[in-house]
Amino acid sequence: MSGELVYRHAILEFFLRSVGKRLTPELKDRLRAIGLDLDVKLPHHTPRPIFAEALAITARHLYPDVDAQEGYRRLGMDIITGLEHTLLGKALVSLGPIFGPDRVPSRMQERFATVNSYLWTG
Repeated sequence: MSGELVYRHAILEFFLRSVGKRLTPELKDRLRAIGLDLDVKLPHHTPRPIFAEALAITARHLYPDVDAQEGYRRLGMDIITGLEHTLLGKALVSLGPIFGPDRVPSRMQERFATVNSYLWTG
């Protein structure tokens, strides 16, 4: 498989940590309809367009009363909150005052570069 890919661990972490208990059977059905079946072992890579559609569906499902931009913003906040519950996230939060505001984003970029094949951190 070539092209822009999102890695399995990133998808699982997103749905387990960021969506968590809000991952309803209805949302799972909607995701399954586009080719993202969370009830079976996911392939190692998922094409970016499928994951992008999964994010859109998830944002609309979790935040139906706001526009798409606000839904994505809230989903982004969910992702950061989910990241804070990982070992790396806890370290970044606790070391933030030491690293300072300039270095924390670069550390996060390093982390995000491991979730797909198309982000480049330079």
